[in-house]
Amino acid sequence: MTKNDQLQTSFLAVLDAVRSVQCRQTPQIVAVSKRQHLEKMLAWEKFCEAHALSIVFGENYVQELVQKRQSNQLSGASRIHLIGPLQSNKVKDAVTYADVIESVHSQKVLEKIIAEARKQQRTPEIFLQVNISHDAAKSGFSEDEIEALVRQCRHTSAIVLRGLMTITQHYGDPEGAREDYRRMKTLAEAVQGSEVLELSMGMSADFQIAIEEGASFVRIGSALFGERLPNLP
Repeated sequence: MTKNDQLQTSFLAVLDAVRSVQCRQTPQIVAVSKRQHLEKMLAWEKFCEAHALSIVFGENYVQELVQKRQSNQLSGASRIHLIGPLQSNKVKDAVTYADVIESVHSQKVLEKIIAEARKQQRTPEIFLQVNISHDAAKSGFSEDEIEALVRQCRHTSAIVLRGLMTITQHYGDPEGAREDYRRMKTLAEAVQGSEVLELSMGMSADFQIAIEEGASFVRIGSALFGERLPNLP
């Protein structure tokens, strides 16, 4: 079996697994492409085009996102979400090159994004990152902060608030994340008002559970692309 055949097999397996979950609406797959060669990303683009799927990639590092965007090899139909930690000094490039910034995890970063968006006259789409597991090792806002933040985001025309994102603590059993995802859904419904907040939650190990609990976006990397490179050139 060639490498391309292996990729196609993985792609089909993930798509079938996503579609097999009973839910109101099939979520968008965010193909996590951090430390993956462009060849694999291009293969995913072709697969998505063949199956009439929207093409969304997820990158963890701003520098890598910029390099891939500037390569001009990706389809114009592809969108890239920044899903990794965003440092204040990387906000300018994030606003310039990311289609969506999912990892807005602090008031300082949010305010810098708003200021940079006004400066660039761009309107970035964002998610507010919630530390739903109360994990000291994870970034994100507490649930108690979200209602006021949603109001703040909707009060400005500089950004578009798409929804809430979370990365749960590591559970040995993926089922352990279910209650966290359920709480995310409850939180979104409690604060969203008349404009529905989407939910980005679930990764390769537990995306089916996240879908069952209301995920709008699932971030899947290794299940699609296999092992990551230690570093990209």
